[in-house]
Amino acid sequence: MSCLQPFTSQRVPDQDKPKCLAHAPQQCVCPSPDKATLHFESHHCEFLFDFYLATDIECFLRPPSDDKPNVDAHHVLSGFCVYHITDHEAYRTDPIVYLGRDMMANFFWHIFAESNAISAILSCDVLMVPLTDSEMWEFARVTTCGNCGCGFLQTNPKMRHHNHVDGRYQFVACCSCNLVLNSLMCIVFVDLCQFLATSLDNLVKEMRKLGEEKFANTIRHFGRNDV
Repeated sequence: MSCLQPFTSQRVPDQDKPKCLAHAPQQCVCPSPDKATLHFESHHCEFLFDFYLATDIECFLRPPSDDKPNVDAHHVLSGFCVYHITDHEAYRTDPIVYLGRDMMANFFWHIFAESNAISAILSCDVLMVPLTDSEMWEFARVTTCGNCGCGFLQTNPKMRHHNHVDGRYQFVACCSCNLVLNSLMCIVFVDLCQFLATSLDNLVKEMRKLGEEKFANTIRHFGRNDV
């Protein structure tokens, strides 16, 4: 078996071997010398989004059944939080917290509902607010695009790039960049791995002071001795 994926135990490659052998071996192919230089062209990704959905999904561990010795524990979904973040004060909303059954179904329902609401906002395409004297002076003197850094051409002239949510002027951009610099939404999943152990340890220490009733799911699956 040829595999470029490292493993922490022999059990994992042995378990996945039949699936891996069904595919062609992996290999690294180096680019030719004339294509070996990287170019960054996604300059529009350097700017902040107008809307962020900061999401966090929580779960607890349940001991595996005796008939699955290779499973350390089952992750049981328990709830989620979605926080709609934006600099546009008129569109700010309170965080949504859900605990209960059909957690993932409710999570995706809420994500799609937020997406539709944000799409409706962005589809309004607010016209640009008239420029101030200083903004007009800046537009007149700038000779390069504020996005890609290239000079302006007769076929790619300078444009006034503005925020399509509130109409505010932002900077001078070439025509090509102005067409791709759209207001977008980004979904961010927080606290997945890097801070999980520390965050849970601090949370448990504080909740333990409030009594065992705060550990209802833990007691039901692991007993009181582990609280």
